[in-house]
Amino acid sequence: MSTNQQLLEQLEESAWKVPSESDGRSPWRKRLAETERGFTACFRANSSMFFYFFSTCILLSVAFVLGLNGLEWAVLVLAITAALCSEVLHFSIHKILEEAGDHIPHNISQLLKMTRAAFMLLLAGSTLTITILLGSKCIELYMHNF
Repeated sequence: MSTNQQLLEQLEESAWKVPSESDGRSPWRKRLAETERGFTACFRANSSMFFYFFSTCILLSVAFVLGLNGLEWAVLVLAITAALCSEVLHFSIHKILEEAGDHIPHNISQLLKMTRAAFMLLLAGSTLTITILLGSKCIELYMHNF
């Protein structure tokens, strides 16, 4: 049995396969179910998502204690969302290239290196944004108390 045939059988048996078209769901509900399965698959297969989830909970708690205003909350949520989105996209591209294995040309394998650099840049920018936002709020509160 070929490797591709084995892969197809594994995908057919997987818990996160897309439901058939005849399940009677409306298109928006199908899309919502696929999104949920995507998050579930990402959390199960990518251990760094637990770190991001834990960090997000801590950041939101700190932001609540510091009493951010509306604009600061918007910037914080945007930075967190960008970081999470970049991790999910990077993981997806990595899985696609991993499944392709040795069948991909060398230039396409360079794609993973370039996307990793882009995602690390986005993560660094999000981290810096969050640090500046929460740091400036901490300094503001510290100066206000003296």
